[in-house]
Amino acid sequence: MNLTMEEIMLVFYHGTGQGNNLYTQISNATTQGNLDKYYDKKIGIRWMHQCIRRLIDEGYLLRKFRTRPHGPHQWRRIPSLIYFTPKGVRHLMRRTVSGATQLLKKLLAYLNSDDKRWPNTTNIDRDADLSTDPDVAAGLKRLTEIVGKDVS
Repeated sequence: MNLTMEEIMLVFYHGTGQGNNLYTQISNATTQGNLDKYYDKKIGIRWMHQCIRRLIDEGYLLRKFRTRPHGPHQWRRIPSLIYFTPKGVRHLMRRTVSGATQLLKKLLAYLNSDDKRWPNTTNIDRDADLSTDPDVAAGLKRLTEIVGKDVS
């Protein structure tokens, strides 16, 4: 299960445009197709959802379910938004995924902004996440100070 979870995280990361977006809207069929295409792994929908549930429970990902109106008094589910948490991005950085550092910068800038859309700081407990490792906490706090400054 651990190897499958790693591969699913990488598929989701590439679904974000390799860090260009903070979230992905990748569907189940596309996720399964990419796992088969790039990792030669054929998994069922149930196993994939168990792996995603475990990634969410461990704090690497967030999921926002979405629906769209379909006729009178009917709703149709559309692909969920999958969003990386700071813990998930740090995990990608430890695996030396290219572009994960830029994703972390974007993520921290978004969380420190005044944007009220999902996800916000109530969805992500940043203080608990930053206080797990003192070295990581100091580096991330320095990074948040750099992100807000003008580069010129």
